[in-house]
Amino acid sequence: AVQNMDKLNYYLMSGNEARDPFGTIVGKNSFFRAMGTLEKTVFKEDVDIGACIENCPSTGENNGLSVIISDYCLENGWKKAVDYLLYKRRQVLLIQVLSPEELDPTYEGRITLIDSEASGLEDRRNMKLRITRSMLKAYEEALRDFREGLRSYCRRRGAGFLSVSSAMPIERVLFGELLKEGIMA
Repeated sequence: AVQNMDKLNYYLMSGNEARDPFGTIVGKNSFFRAMGTLEKTVFKEDVDIGACIENCPSTGENNGLSVIISDYCLENGWKKAVDYLLYKRRQVLLIQVLSPEELDPTYEGRITLIDSEASGLEDRRNMKLRITRSMLKAYEEALRDFREGLRSYCRRRGAGFLSVSSAMPIERVLFGELLKEGIMA
């Protein structure tokens, strides 16, 4: 899209609203400026992806690609969003971004896990745990099943899915992983 001077819109979701900080992006320079901002953006609020997508003005168009970037760790309307976008005859791609710690945890012993979206240390989403090898193995299996569930959901509906590490540079995601998966040509 960027190379062919097609139009691109980039929405940030918060709560149940999507806002467009850049307006319509055309060309490589504008695109890479927006991607630079994305790399610096801190995401910290719960989001109802379904409501954001339904309220987003550009989803009414019947063509184009919609990419939803999230960790998908909460059941926050993303399935509803995928179904809605497919109903609107859009091509859909879900990109799951997980931290290196989520992909390969190295914790042992007693720890306190603090949810990055928690409102404070006493938030119920934070957890005190004693991590054992068997727990790490169970976590790895649960993560694998979780990612396969996302992939399977997308495949059944004809949507694309890609899971990447937040440590991966955006250029590698765009020009490496998306090409390798056949999502971007």
